[in-house]
Amino acid sequence: MESRRGQQNPRDLLNLAITAQNPNSHAESSQSTMDPERRAWLQQALASTFQSVDPVQEMKACLQILTDEDCTEENQQAAFDGLLLYTENIDYANDFCKIGGLHSVKKYLTDSRPEFRSLSCEVLAQIMQNNPCCQKAVSDFGLIEAVLNTMDKDSDVSVRVKALSALSSFLRSNEVGQQAFSEMDGFSVLLRSMMDTKDSRFQTKAAFLLSRICGDNEAFRKQLGDMGVTQHLIALLRRTEHGQYHEHLMEALATLLRGNPDLVREAENQHALVAFLRSRRREIECAEEYQEEVGYLDEILALLKDDAVVSDHVDR
Repeated sequence: MESRRGQQNPRDLLNLAITAQNPNSHAESSQSTMDPERRAWLQQALASTFQSVDPVQEMKACLQILTDEDCTEENQQAAFDGLLLYTENIDYANDFCKIGGLHSVKKYLTDSRPEFRSLSCEVLAQIMQNNPCCQKAVSDFGLIEAVLNTMDKDSDVSVRVKALSALSSFLRSNEVGQQAFSEMDGFSVLLRSMMDTKDSRFQTKAAFLLSRICGDNEAFRKQLGDMGVTQHLIALLRRTEHGQYHEHLMEALATLLRGNPDLVREAENQHALVAFLRSRRREIECAEEYQEEVGYLDEILALLKDDAVVSDHVDR
């Protein structure tokens, strides 16, 4: 597998070949001084080599390694590297699902080693990105609930971040997937995880995902509102230390309240909500990096008929 891994990336092969020609120099400096004719010849030779590679057969070989209980950890890592390389192509991602790749992903989602749980999530995130075919295949295989469980309960926060990336790839612009996610109580899990996790990477990704989902379509916004997501967002804003990700929480809240009088009335009944929002605005209004959040705060306060904000809008 090591030789296969070395052949997978043309740029790495080019660096390797150049370094071999001039072992006393680093690859980058060697490239800059290499004879142009020799460089062109080497690149053509490498391109010819890759034309003879069958990506599906290569992926099958990677999957065979991942099913071999006696295989070394280094080769398992190399196999995942190979899969990640080939599945960057949407057609090969579809082929990956067709040749049984999801069986290996499922197996490694519960591996004792966090780096391999993380790699499984990374493969899922990649194959589902803007790919309805793989989104459906992963859902039909029953892996979304497994990924949701990983995001919620894995002991390693880096794995949880990767699982969240996989869920994001599944949910974006996928109304059927969003509905299925909702039926799994996925949004409650997502909000709970945001409250329980202090990691800024996780919080930022989760808040951004929530804001995007809220903006996808009106029917789904109404469903989220009926689920009480508005109250969860407000609780999250109040209970967590302010950070950059709060911009996305405010955007999601503004999106839910916009054009929904029933939710606005519910929010108005939230204890001291307007006072909290005013206080938050004063806290961040002079910080350039939080100006988008200030804009969402102004919109929310205007929707809640805060006299100070309405007056300020009129003056403008």
